[in-house]
Parts: sequence; C-alpha cells; structure tokens
Amino acid sequence: MERVQPQFVPKWIKNSYGEWKEAHPDRGPQAAEFTVAFRAEHGHGPSYNQLCSGLGWDVCRSVRSFIVRRPLSNEWLMETSPVPWTLRPGVTAQAQGIALPKARTAAAAVRPGP
Repeated sequence: MERVQPQFVPKWIKNSYGEWKEAHPDRGPQAAEFTVAFRAEHGHGPSYNQLCSGLGWDVCRSVRSFIVRRPLSNEWLMETSPVPWTLRPGVTAQAQGIALPKARTAAAAVRPGP
C-alpha cells in the first residue's frame, strides 16, 4: 500500500471537519467496528459513502472524503485502492481488538500462551 500524499484542503472543509470532529470523539473505533459488521453482512467492506451513511455522519461529499481519510491516516481503517468497497479495520483498530473474524483467528493462533 502507498502512503497518503499531502493534499491541499480548502479551509471550509477543514472548518467543517473540525466542527464535525468535536461531535464525534470515538470516530476511529466506530468506523472500524462498522466495517466489521458491514463486511459480515455484505461480504465486502463499505464505500466511503456507505460508512458515513451507516454511522449517521450526514455531511457533503467533500467533507466525507476528508473524514474517511483521517482514520485511514491514523490506521483505524485501511483500504486496498483502487478497488472499491475495501474499507476494513486498520493496524490501530486491530491492536484494540477490532478485527475481521479471520484476522481474529490468525491473531489468536500466533499469540504465545502462558
């Protein structure tokens, strides 16, 4: 996977994100947990739109994209671009126990016992 390249973001998007962020302090864990549930139901991860809609994050498309890029950069989520519908829990989420069932089984198998 490639690292996210810095991009110019208009001030109005940053301001909208800041207001939204204040109202959603647990956004990273919520997004990761949603991807697990969505994948269990649909067999694939959610799109950016499906993630935000499913969590009730009603924002315009430009802000939605910025919102989802934040948990991607903080590794609460990961994706396999350019393939759509690939959002899933990232490294940070997995460290908190938020993982896809197959990943949970693999992690449990490699954990050293007492």
